[in-house]
Amino acid sequence: MPKYFVDYNIAKLDNVVFVHNAVPIPNKKMISKINNKILYLNSLKKFRNPLRLIEIAEELKRRNVEFTMDVVGFTDGNLRSYDTDKLELEFKRLLREKNLDDVISCYSFTNDTTVFFELASIFVLPTELVYCNNSLLEAMSYECVPIVNGGDGADLIIDNKISGFITSESILEMTDKIDFLIKNPDVTTQMGRKAKERIKKEYDIEIQEKIMLGFYEEYLWNDNNDTK
Repeated sequence: MPKYFVDYNIAKLDNVVFVHNAVPIPNKKMISKINNKILYLNSLKKFRNPLRLIEIAEELKRRNVEFTMDVVGFTDGNLRSYDTDKLELEFKRLLREKNLDDVISCYSFTNDTTVFFELASIFVLPTELVYCNNSLLEAMSYECVPIVNGGDGADLIIDNKISGFITSESILEMTDKIDFLIKNPDVTTQMGRKAKERIKKEYDIEIQEKIMLGFYEEYLWNDNNDTK
């Protein structure tokens, strides 16, 4: 993110304070997630490459891998930015054409996302921009193992091969990681716990609240700080 401020001459970095997204950490212990359920929970914007999910599902079926995939984020055509409305229609068309409706379930965008995070064991995000995607942070807090493309900021959230996988844009590579996790449930459980630990350490909303309070105290509430 800082590079965009420099590249587009938005502001000098000395005058910018970066406060990233954060999420509450679920208190309850996660139940066993040996369920082979994959989750995509985001709008279907072009830069998130949602049609790759169709290709991944095709490849998993070709390998006779048992799985289901929930795709949550449809807006019934109401979101038009980044070709979202067109991609929603194309996604459902390909779903029918390739006979994947037995493994992929489509859901409208919802604020009640907890049930999806609790049931899924793998979270897939084939996007070009990863850093602080709120759904990614939430998924990891619920012990979903993330598999993301090596987009901008991926390595700032995920410890590759420890709390998730950072892959190339290759459909086969992403599918390989999903296949591996499904066939190695103990590894999936372990990596899921590491994912939650990662979020709790750096992206817990309680930590972020303290950072924001310090910002207000230093830059807004300090009467002697009228030059900032």
